[in-house]
Amino acid sequence: MQLIEFYAVRADTGSVLPSASVAVFLTGTTLPASLYDATGAALANPFKTGGAGLVSFSAPDGVYDVQVQAGGYTAPKITGLQVVDIAAVAAGVPVNVKSLGAVCDGVHDDTPALEAAIALVGARVNSSDAQGGGIIRIPRGGLARITRPLYLDPFVVIEGELGAGGFFQNFTPGEVTGSGVFADFDFSAGGAIEAVGLVAATGQRIAPGLYIKGADVDAGTYTHLTGAGLRNLFVYTNHATAFAPVRFVGAPQFVLDNVACQGFWHGPICNASWAGRIPALFSRNLYSGLILDQDCNGVQLGALYLSGDLVADVTTRVPAACAFPNWDTYGLSPADPNVQPADANLQRTGLVVMSGNPACADVVIAEAWNVAVNVHASGLSCSALECENISDWAVTVYGSRLTIDNLFAYTPGKNVLYAAQGSDIRLGVPEWVRSFFVAPVQYRSVYANSVVVEGQRMAAYPWANGVVTYRDAEDQAFNDLYLDAVAGDDAGLGFDASAPLLTIAQALLRLRPDKLNRIFLQQGQTHATGAASVIETLTVTDCRLELHGYTPASGVTTRPVLSASVDSGDVHTNGLILTRSSLLFQDVDFAIRMCTGVPEGYNAGLYIQGTCDVRFAGASEVQVESGNASVGVFQPWYGRSGALTWSLEDTASIAPFPGSASAGWLGVSAYAGMGRLSVVGAIESSASPAIDAAIHANGYAGASYGALVSQA
Repeated sequence: MQLIEFYAVRADTGSVLPSASVAVFLTGTTLPASLYDATGAALANPFKTGGAGLVSFSAPDGVYDVQVQAGGYTAPKITGLQVVDIAAVAAGVPVNVKSLGAVCDGVHDDTPALEAAIALVGARVNSSDAQGGGIIRIPRGGLARITRPLYLDPFVVIEGELGAGGFFQNFTPGEVTGSGVFADFDFSAGGAIEAVGLVAATGQRIAPGLYIKGADVDAGTYTHLTGAGLRNLFVYTNHATAFAPVRFVGAPQFVLDNVACQGFWHGPICNASWAGRIPALFSRNLYSGLILDQDCNGVQLGALYLSGDLVADVTTRVPAACAFPNWDTYGLSPADPNVQPADANLQRTGLVVMSGNPACADVVIAEAWNVAVNVHASGLSCSALECENISDWAVTVYGSRLTIDNLFAYTPGKNVLYAAQGSDIRLGVPEWVRSFFVAPVQYRSVYANSVVVEGQRMAAYPWANGVVTYRDAEDQAFNDLYLDAVAGDDAGLGFDASAPLLTIAQALLRLRPDKLNRIFLQQGQTHATGAASVIETLTVTDCRLELHGYTPASGVTTRPVLSASVDSGDVHTNGLILTRSSLLFQDVDFAIRMCTGVPEGYNAGLYIQGTCDVRFAGASEVQVESGNASVGVFQPWYGRSGALTWSLEDTASIAPFPGSASAGWLGVSAYAGMGRLSVVGAIESSASPAIDAAIHANGYAGASYGALVSQA
């Protein structure tokens, strides 16, 4: 209650009206209000003024009409007198919006009453209390219908009483169990409820289609609006054109606590609004669940349930007219020709964190989206992410740092992660989650800085230019890579046979010096190193590498072939460069086609540096074609010392390349006597007459052959 005092005077002369009769009615009616005097004692209605004409009474918070009469004079009626206990509001006592004239039946237009409440709580309280702000209450069962956007003032919070099951409301007027706002109008930009700052130059509110930078607030281009929000409330619409339930722009320290929203194009939007809090949010909207856009630094996210299931087809894309305006700014619109796959462009997305927003979340549940979570030029730390019914990707990350302690992705056969350039990612995947996948979980990384997967080894290997670590694989001795020259897919590079790599060049980029590296070549295929490859392309440095064959689903059992492609010119073409490494061909053939043009003499099947070991086993076959110059299988790398142990045990044959006009050479160039070659093991070679001649023709001195070498 608030004490109301004023003097009763004649409107025509201004003279005081002593002992006048004062009647107070509920606004718009003839129902008398309950009145109290300054001490809190009940006061008659109507009552008499004193000799000085002072009108003095208290009444419960509300809106009233006052009629003063004296003798034969009737003063003009005072209508719409708002009575609010400012001290109580400043102390946190909510103002019941019904007491200010709202009906809250979902039918009557409550916009004027809510606007009056915002103005009263915001302006009057801010003028009398340094803390400012206040709470406007929509009581349980109340459905406040609005027909235009509501604009909040600083520290003004609209609060409801959601009650049991509040996130699954029956929105029918008269049957609502909680408290809510019904946005009964069409709008293609902005929010049904707006907490936005002002354009400093004009004093106008930030326009519905405008999204700003935090630096512009710091520079004074825009003024900020602090501390506004919603609590224990639902906001919904049934209009086909309704952009968002609530929008915070330049609104630091905002709050969305235990809020449910449904039926809009997008969920709540936060832009340049730092240090906000969203302890609990239920968002069931069409194209996004929650957007943190540009400089929402330090926003704390609690439990989020983000659902896009208002559309029957989960693959439905966002129409351009419905897209969030800044998607184009960040190059993430559906039409953007960026380097990422088309289905990784920002489409229908549960949680969007964009442009400088280090955010922290407890639990995020995202379902029925194209992408569950997108993090772009930002940071997100999440204790748990659960996502299901996802059409494209569980998580897409662009130049951001992402940490998810527990990832539960119930997305059979779908990609889990797209990590673009400059991303640092750590995912914790509980081992038992593996049983939920009916197909391998794949993901792709384009030059990510770091991808760490803990708990479960994923069934795919990312294409990364940086460090990729599988924590559960660290204790294993092997680093396994699979190649499929025909069916390999660069969009889902393989970590096992179910998702193979495409080329040997890509596989060699993934060798690890601390593991025994095993590259599996699909049987029945020729895996080429690439035509006219320069020597720096195919390198093995300080590694142990084994080449094996694996049987594809078709059951083909012919040994795979690793082929060093022909060079029809005179550039440097080599098979592999070995530096202080070992190489095993196990049931894999090695086909070397050296320079067939005008050779420079720098061509070799194995270009080596330091001590290396090469071994063929399992009836492998070596097929060699050289030009007519001093080239061959082995040569030290640009004059640097090379000591090669060449083991040919269990090798089926050394033969000319099929269809070759040249004799097959097991040649070696010692390059100024700096290389050393030791050949051991049994050889059955159709090219054996050329072996010794080739070696000596290339200047090798002091040949060393094991006792088991035989030449026909």
